[in-house]
Amino acid sequence: MEGSEDKIPPPSYNLPLLKSHPLPYLTPMIHRPFAESVYSRRRKSLQKFLTGHIMVLPTNPVVPSNRDQSHPFQPNSDFLYLTGFAEPHSALVLLGQGAKPRSILYVEEREPTKEQWEGERLGTLRAKRLFEVDEVRPIEKLHRDLPNLIKGAHELHFPIGVDPRLDLLLFGELQSPTSPRMNVPHTIRDARSMISELRWVKDKFEIELLRSAAEISVTSYRELLPRISTFKTEIDCARELERLFIQHGATGNAYGTIVAAGKNAVTLHHPAGRAKIQKKQLVLIDAGCSLDGYASDISRTVPVDGSYSPAQKVIYEIVLQAHDAVIKRSKPRETLDELHRVSALEITKGLVDAKIIKGSASAAMLAGKYKPFYMHRVGHWLGIDVHDTSPVIDPRTRDFLSAANRPLEPGCVFTVEPGIYIDARDESVPAEFRGIGVRIENDVVITPHGKDVITGALPTKVSEIEELMRG
Repeated sequence: MEGSEDKIPPPSYNLPLLKSHPLPYLTPMIHRPFAESVYSRRRKSLQKFLTGHIMVLPTNPVVPSNRDQSHPFQPNSDFLYLTGFAEPHSALVLLGQGAKPRSILYVEEREPTKEQWEGERLGTLRAKRLFEVDEVRPIEKLHRDLPNLIKGAHELHFPIGVDPRLDLLLFGELQSPTSPRMNVPHTIRDARSMISELRWVKDKFEIELLRSAAEISVTSYRELLPRISTFKTEIDCARELERLFIQHGATGNAYGTIVAAGKNAVTLHHPAGRAKIQKKQLVLIDAGCSLDGYASDISRTVPVDGSYSPAQKVIYEIVLQAHDAVIKRSKPRETLDELHRVSALEITKGLVDAKIIKGSASAAMLAGKYKPFYMHRVGHWLGIDVHDTSPVIDPRTRDFLSAANRPLEPGCVFTVEPGIYIDARDESVPAEFRGIGVRIENDVVITPHGKDVITGALPTKVSEIEELMRG
């Protein structure tokens, strides 16, 4: 497969999972894919930039859906990265003021009646044994502790908007209607900008999880695609793929599964619905599993009948040419901006050759004539989030950085996903191409000398796709 000549070698260690820890694996809300030493190193790396400052980082709140129900809880990704803890009602405080740095983890205390309904919690006593932090306190005490915690700090690093209740608590401690308050932070900075700098390059533990998530998704796709014609609707297909993810060891979906049949594929994020899957159609599937909080992301566009029509093949081959050109260029010191330019140029050439856009390829590229048919970027960062964090501020210089212009480094992980989408109502396009949508997407890890396409075991070539579809 493309890029396989430079794979990251399998590690010679076993991932230190929670199952090897003396504490029990309580519920799905306890999330510890790595040993505590990994999270402790991350927190200490962050604290180097917090001298004289304080960081307050909450997890996401529980969001009600209706009456006594809530939406499935999703822990805050930055909080998860620094703690590996996935319970709600928790927060991390890193203090850089005073004689030496300190860390405090706030968790929900155990309560038998609540646990009867919602499941067992870790609680403060067990958290003290699990986490390498200076203190563990009940979350109920955070409100009382805040005035003393922020005292003497020059800057407050805090993700405004994550938890509106904590926003109000902190603003209440800082505000004054008459004059600046003494002995409290005089500057508020977004904590996410500093953490994103750490998360941009993945460590060896993260890369192994991302690789495993990719393998599960590839295996599931390979089992699903030969059966496309047996599904009556998009939603039937989507639910079966999600079932396969779980069967093969995933812990969930990385995002809402996209299954788009026929002209629905022209909609970039078409949610799988009751639309029928019919003969002679293409079906665009964009889905990926999540494994212990880390995402995979794959797109394939396949023919229901098992063979591409001549028009479908023309569009598919243009997208594949762009995909392969970007994969070939993916290596250290390249940028996502340059890789996008490569993809746009290849798609422009193909659209000119197919007489979908007029003029020379160079003039059409300069005029951006490809944009009505290729309206998104060639890829995005991948990690804990499927559209993962990207660095915006260098913590050393505090310069604003454009992540898309930043040279790639070993350990950067991103997707390559060019596409072409032709509206069924676009009469400027030859009739045989109208209503065709194609996207091809793979996950890429930058290595010291090139790249590793970690989803590359799922075919992309027309002949290989057609062979896979025939089972």
